[in-house]
Amino acid sequence: MAEPQHHDLIARRRILVDKKFQLQYLYIWLWVGVGMVLMSLLFYALGERVLGDRRFDPRIVRLMSAMSGFLVLFCVLMGVLSVFLTHRVAGAAYRLERCIRDLAKGDYGQKIALRSSDYLQNLAEALNVLQAELRGQVEDGRRLVPSLEQLRDRLEKAGTLTPAERTVLEEAVQAVRGTPALDKNPPAAV
Repeated sequence: MAEPQHHDLIARRRILVDKKFQLQYLYIWLWVGVGMVLMSLLFYALGERVLGDRRFDPRIVRLMSAMSGFLVLFCVLMGVLSVFLTHRVAGAAYRLERCIRDLAKGDYGQKIALRSSDYLQNLAEALNVLQAELRGQVEDGRRLVPSLEQLRDRLEKAGTLTPAERTVLEEAVQAVRGTPALDKNPPAAV
């Protein structure tokens, strides 16, 4: 497995890799907690109205207060837990995004290594297969360019290369050389 790069190690130490994605779940749980407390207060107020002069038993009031506190604490804990759980998705998505950007730049050598607890493992494996395929195609292209250039030179020396054939060969060479990875490491001249 390839060693993670320095910027990847730093990103994996941060809990909030994608703040918008991860904090939305924390906010949802906080709003659920606030809603539950408001419903408890509404229940208490309606109960006071229905009972009129009769009051709630103090034990019920303490129980309702304790339940409201528990509900808020539970929702806060669930919100914090959701941030940690979403990190397993957001961290993996961050790493996959970096890999895709590297692929677009022509860097086919960095294998994606996710932590075993991360989600999106199947997507990382698919991208690793894609990298290997692209790497193979680039290597094939590197081997093809000198052969095409030699063929062009031989046909020119023999005088059998028409201008149209020359154009086709030049376009083929340029198309293969147009691959980003080939631009980074051009093949040696033959």
